[in-house]
This record gives sequence, C-alpha cells and structure tokens, in this order.
Amino acid sequence: KEGSVAQIAKTVDTLQEEMIRLQKVVEEQAQKMQEKVVTAREQQDDASKERDGAMTHVKKTVDTLQDEIQALKAAMAQQLQKLQDAVGSARETQEATSRAKEGSAAKIAKTVDTL
Repeated sequence: KEGSVAQIAKTVDTLQEEMIRLQKVVEEQAQKMQEKVVTAREQQDDASKERDGAMTHVKKTVDTLQDEIQALKAAMAQQLQKLQDAVGSARETQEATSRAKEGSAAKIAKTVDTL
C-alpha cells in the first residue's frame, strides 16, 4: 500500500511538473503569438500610412495636372482670340483694299469715258 501511495504521489508530482512545464510552453507560445499580432498590426499600420501617403501624392499630382490643364486651356483660348482678331483685321484690310481698288477702277473708267 505504501509503495503504491508513494508511486501515486510520485506520478502526481511528475504530472504537476509536466503541467507546469506545458503551462510555461503555452505562455511562451501565447507571448510569441501576441508579439506576431503586434508586429502584424504595426506592419498593417505602416502599409496603411504608405498607401495614404501615396494616395495623397497621387491626389496632389492630379490637382497639379488639372491646374496646368486649366492654365493651358486659358492660354489656348487667349491665342485663339488673338488669331480671330488678326483674321478679322486682315479681312477688314482686304475689304478696304478691294473697295479702294474698285473705287480706283471706277475713277479710271470714268476718266476713260470722259476722254
């Protein structure tokens, strides 16, 4: 009886030691997993910040390009107006020249008729 009680006590002690060892292993694994979770969250935050930074950069670039497009449109409209003004002025000059030529031709014809 005493031998089996001693054997049972020894088995209980061994099981308690094994349980303590396993508990430490579980705690270590839990700690490692927690560290991995923290690392993953940090990486996710970093990636999110990088993505946000990239999106901000893209938005600024798009805004800049839109501003440049508007400036080009305004410059083109101004150049078009200048061209239209020049064409209008050239037409007026051509019409005036044509009238002057017609007037000169009429004078010449009148002079010829008079002679």
